[in-house]
Amino acid sequence: MKNVIKGLIIIILFVFPNFMTAQQMLSARVLDSETHKPVELVAVMSSIDNTITNSEGGFMLKVDSNDSIKLYHVSYGTCVIPVWQLNDSILLQSKVYELPEIEIVAIPRSEIVRELSAVWDKYYQLLKNKKDNDFPMQTFYYRQLTQNDNVYVNYIECFFIAPTTIGVTMLSLQEGRFATIKKDSIGFFKNFFYLSQIFPLSRKEAMKKNTINSFLVKDFEKYYDLRIARVISQGNNDEVKVYQFIPYQEKIGENAIMPSGLLYVRTKDHSIVLMEATMQHAGLRGIPNVTNEMYHFTVTYREGIESYPIVESVKSEAEIELVRNGQSHLLKVSSILFATDYPLKSKGKKVKQNDFLLKKVAESKYNQKFWDNNPIIMRTKIEQQVMDDFNGLGYFGSMKFNE
Repeated sequence: MKNVIKGLIIIILFVFPNFMTAQQMLSARVLDSETHKPVELVAVMSSIDNTITNSEGGFMLKVDSNDSIKLYHVSYGTCVIPVWQLNDSILLQSKVYELPEIEIVAIPRSEIVRELSAVWDKYYQLLKNKKDNDFPMQTFYYRQLTQNDNVYVNYIECFFIAPTTIGVTMLSLQEGRFATIKKDSIGFFKNFFYLSQIFPLSRKEAMKKNTINSFLVKDFEKYYDLRIARVISQGNNDEVKVYQFIPYQEKIGENAIMPSGLLYVRTKDHSIVLMEATMQHAGLRGIPNVTNEMYHFTVTYREGIESYPIVESVKSEAEIELVRNGQSHLLKVSSILFATDYPLKSKGKKVKQNDFLLKKVAESKYNQKFWDNNPIIMRTKIEQQVMDDFNGLGYFGSMKFNE
């Protein structure tokens, strides 16, 4: 009897720690504590995984049972919560402090230029004489949904590996799948994914033709009207200044694509933490008979080696109005790219900005089991419904794309 009891004790001692540290998937929604509205693009990290919240504030994350998760967003206080304390909803406290209009106006433009010049110089010093291969590799998940009028016609999701600093370059396709309804399509992008590679700064001059020009170039003050829009702070240590930049229309060269928007910079070390940019009539679509177009980007960053930022996420959206056979149509595309710790093999097919990504995905081997056993991807309700519908129709992995 004593031997039986002793054996049971030994089994419990071995099994119980493993049980306590067992991995699990958890999901929740992140909400603003005052408005109770969803907060998207919140970085959510555990000791073994990381992700971001979607437009509904939802996320799914792999954790250990005795783990804690950390939530970070530039406009909210950082939050650390033990797994056992998690509820279905997480409330974040806002830390945005609006500047009085008179105070904004009183800040001299020369001071703003000096501050932003310090930001540019910091990254110039960090990035000069370096090549893409000098930087660490990161796994990225990419999802894209295309809508023609009221019909969802195209869905794609991929895993990439890329070296990343202030931008995401040299994307290497690891796993991907797509589904499309050709008969209802009035237009789509061959390479919408390359908008995820937008840069907030460049060491080169501005005014390049037929490409998106970075805002923060060496001579940025020549091309942009500048002001401080607001300050985000709970104290001097984490103060973030939000700089607004609007291109001077009279100084924009022919076929030069110049963004306007906001650049979020941490005051204490001149680190870029977020950029929002908008472009109108950008001429990027390659689609005929366009009457109006609008592109919007939100890029978030996290700290990397030597204090250069690593891309955390890129959200890209487009709305394009066009006329076909005398009728007006609206083409909408939305995509999200975000860094994840999901383990993938190191080699894959390189994709360039002018590549037809859907065709590249079609040429790769489709692995349904990979997607069935991949629960870390949190979609919005619409994305999940479209994905389920297309999957039910057998579209994934069954279609060939002809240009």
